[in-house]
Amino acid sequence: MSNVTPNLGALRAFFELVYGAMDEGWLVVSFPSATRQNPAGKPRLDSAWYDLRTISLYRIAQEAAASCPGQNCLPWLRRARPVLHPASWSRGKKSTAYAVPGLWFDLDLVYGQHAASALPATDDAALEFFYALPAEPSLVIHSGGGLYGWWLFREPFIITDGTERTTITHLSAQFTATLVAAGTHHSWTLDALGDLARVLRPPGSINSKYGRLVETLHESGARYNPSDFGWLLPLPPAPRVSQALVALTGQPGIVLVAEHYGIQLSKKSATELCGAHPVHGSSTGSNFSLNPAKQVWHCHRHTTGGGSLALIAVCEGLLPCEAASPGAIRGALFRDAVRIAQKTFRASMPSPPVVRSGCWGNPFANPLAAGGVWR
Repeated sequence: MSNVTPNLGALRAFFELVYGAMDEGWLVVSFPSATRQNPAGKPRLDSAWYDLRTISLYRIAQEAAASCPGQNCLPWLRRARPVLHPASWSRGKKSTAYAVPGLWFDLDLVYGQHAASALPATDDAALEFFYALPAEPSLVIHSGGGLYGWWLFREPFIITDGTERTTITHLSAQFTATLVAAGTHHSWTLDALGDLARVLRPPGSINSKYGRLVETLHESGARYNPSDFGWLLPLPPAPRVSQALVALTGQPGIVLVAEHYGIQLSKKSATELCGAHPVHGSSTGSNFSLNPAKQVWHCHRHTTGGGSLALIAVCEGLLPCEAASPGAIRGALFRDAVRIAQKTFRASMPSPPVVRSGCWGNPFANPLAAGGVWR
């Protein structure tokens, strides 16, 4: 067992730097549960909720440092939110995020315990990547298996209505997508994980996977307004589920298909399951989402997805994940995916006709529906 111990001073300094301007809402500190596990056998997260109106950041740091006695782990951090009924089993949702201190990016390194391999090889390579951006980071934190970059706002962005939630959600998605795109110029495959419910380790805590203290590598006085990020790339149009997807009856269940290809699913929310992508893996273990009710899946790395046939095509190597978009499943690819669905999953889908020219006849007038993407 490692002899690394938490650094209370670093925890307190970080809390005060990032959250010192907040005087209401909840600060949620999450840590691995001692009693609850996901289907893959990994601990779920338990959470402690702190009302910023009644408790100091120093006291929160003290309790955070003591939250995992006897274990080489310490809490991850959540952003503040005004929730009336906090629960130890919940770390909050994107829909209840309240105060956003800035933008962030989680950059994994190849020497960490990650499924993806096309990642920065060294700390220096990751630092050069961050500092080559048009805006320098306010903080760079070493998490043990990668680096977090923080671009802090001059004051927290407080979410008071749906319009403000949409604005900051869009900006966060733009920021993440832009950095993922920049990573491709280095031949890196980075995961786009910038949602408002993201959990990040604070400096002064311990990353139990590596027995390493989470540390601040660089700190600058750089602060930004949300309007300072005009250099970000525009997001692609919001993906949609084709209506023809619903009409394409007899497809095998999306959960059945996912589990057949070895995806270990765990609950992400009331409507979503998540896991590591079955083909290109995941640096976080959660870049693949699935909605059983809608029978669709989504890849957070490539912003692609679709229904059961699209997942079969990707997992069977018939279609690259980055090409799994509306219109992708057609012609010979559609026929091959249907045949695999029939043979492997005993799907009740009728066999598509073999045509040499022209378009599909009904009910396959729009077989590309299988490539519809869930938003």
